[in-house]
Amino acid sequence: MSQPVALPDRARERPPAGAGWTTGQAFAISLAAVLAAGLAGASQGPQRPATAAWYASLRKPAITPPGVVIGATWGVLEVLLCLSGARLMHAPASRARNGALAGWWGTVAGLGGYQAVFFGARRTGAATLVSGAMLAACAGCIAGAARTDRVAAGAMTPLAAWLTFATGLSADVWRRNRKTAGGALLKTRAKRLLSR
Repeated sequence: MSQPVALPDRARERPPAGAGWTTGQAFAISLAAVLAAGLAGASQGPQRPATAAWYASLRKPAITPPGVVIGATWGVLEVLLCLSGARLMHAPASRARNGALAGWWGTVAGLGGYQAVFFGARRTGAATLVSGAMLAACAGCIAGAARTDRVAAGAMTPLAAWLTFATGLSADVWRRNRKTAGGALLKTRAKRLLSR
């Protein structure tokens, strides 16, 4: 009597369930998300004259970087954010990867949300909360990515450092300007700056 022939296990030949997007898809999605958030934020930013005048009228600590430095820093950080997102989206699905992606998406949402709240709504206290939430999302992304893709975790680390600084700076700006009678003093200062 002959022995039955064992057939190959087809499940072992397939890619793992929940494998990430292709490299091209992951890069396109990550780039589109970061660009959309960046453009949404920029539409509310200090590029607009009235917004620039309002921002100039705020009392700020001496450690506030010049606008050129802030813009250049964000340019580098957005490239790293895009790289991290693409790598995480390309990685096979796992709890750590999915948690890292959730943190990544939260960070991207904060990218546009902070400027909308700080510059658009001119709510410095609420913007500090948005910045803190963005920092928490970034930290969650790093924690998950460290178990999934260390390059992605490393790419997010400079952003976490910047957000730590920026959240403290935002809180200080809020503290220095919160007693302005509903912003009346700031509006007066902004009008003076615009009339020059």
